[in-house]
Amino acid sequence: MTHYQALLALVDAGVPVNELNRGLVDYFAGQYGMALAAFDRYLQKSPADPATAYYYSGMTNRALGGYEAAIQQWDKVIQNYPEHPYWARAWEQKAYTQWYYLDQFTESVQTLQDFTNQFPTHPRSSEFLFDAAQVAERAGELEQAAELWERVINLYPEYDKSQRALFLSGIAHYRVGIMPALI
Repeated sequence: MTHYQALLALVDAGVPVNELNRGLVDYFAGQYGMALAAFDRYLQKSPADPATAYYYSGMTNRALGGYEAAIQQWDKVIQNYPEHPYWARAWEQKAYTQWYYLDQFTESVQTLQDFTNQFPTHPRSSEFLFDAAQVAERAGELEQAAELWERVINLYPEYDKSQRALFLSGIAHYRVGIMPALI
């Protein structure tokens, strides 16, 4: 029996089910409309873990094509729950949705840079700066991509992709005809 089948059996038997857990099971079973309704019910009742509900409400909205609504949910996590385990993921999903689903490359790069600028010592800052450079490159902003990759190597030399960032910076400079000074 799957988690979803177990949930259905509980609901059919009239057993009370925690709405957050119900929403999570529905989400992972691809029952997005039901998941969204469960998250909404959960958030209406002084929830113990609103950040998880907002995060997965964002994931559910995105799965349903509600990209702006998804970003609004992740912004709630970003603005109100900086200590929550889903906080950095909310930044990541927001940036990903901006460039991949909404073609908002500039906004995505800015979201990732905002994270890195505001929280330079966070364990994911180096990764997000690298990702910002990749999004800039995809947008055809090669000079910006090169500058961001240079920041990766300069600010986070211990990051496991820092040498790749240095290489990609050089390639980006070459592609626009600028020969960078040695770093």
